Amino acid sequence: MGFAGVEALGEMKRHPRASHIPVIVVTALQNPGLRNRVRTVGAATVIQKPFELWQLVDAVRLTFAGNKLIPESTPGPNIGPLPES
Repeated sequence: MGFAGVEALGEMKRHPRASHIPVIVVTALQNPGLRNRVRTVGAATVIQKPFELWQLVDAVRLTFAGNKLIPESTPGPNIGPLPES
């Protein structure tokens, strides 16, 4: 996610009708400062490319469960039914 992506995320998060929508950013950029900025602007989490399918599934699961960050020590696949709300 380059500068334009960060700006677009910021605009979305400032809009009253869209600010509640969780955003999972997928990026090939390896810039820790950008990762921190994206989280500060409002991303639920950031996934670094390349990634495994289980990482995306866990990110979606954790985001919708109310947990906003994927633990760095996620050990491996944890694919199963999503918890009921």
